[in-house]
Amino acid sequence: MSSSLQHCTWKTVLLVAITSARRVCELQALKASSPFTVFHRNRISFRTNPSFMPKVVNELSLNQAINLTTPFPQSPSKRILHTLDVHRQLGWYLSKTKPLHKSDKLFVSYHPRALGQPVFKQAISSWISRTISFCYSASGKDLSSP
Repeated sequence: MSSSLQHCTWKTVLLVAITSARRVCELQALKASSPFTVFHRNRISFRTNPSFMPKVVNELSLNQAINLTTPFPQSPSKRILHTLDVHRQLGWYLSKTKPLHKSDKLFVSYHPRALGQPVFKQAISSWISRTISFCYSASGKDLSSP
């Protein structure tokens, strides 16, 4: 289970990072429960932890919701995009990690010694880097080539 949970976590973090275009510190400040994470039919709305202080402090960055929209590809050739659907992936991730959560943070550790514990920004950053490296390796491409 640890390996599948690891890959599920990596994929979820990468999809949320890419679709939100937010800093790792903001991703770490996301909470898993309502009203901080709300699933709508075609989007997910996030609000950061109220005690979180963003790198740039202004009214907009303190109170702005993070909305991730979900594409609904209709043609059979585009249905492969469902594997990149952040709404679907985050729902699956939360269903897998909910029994493990020892924190209200969205992203938690999959490591057996810290299972369900909140993770630091460095872990989230590492997961993003490792996921990109893993994808390049799995596709047989060299990460350093243009």
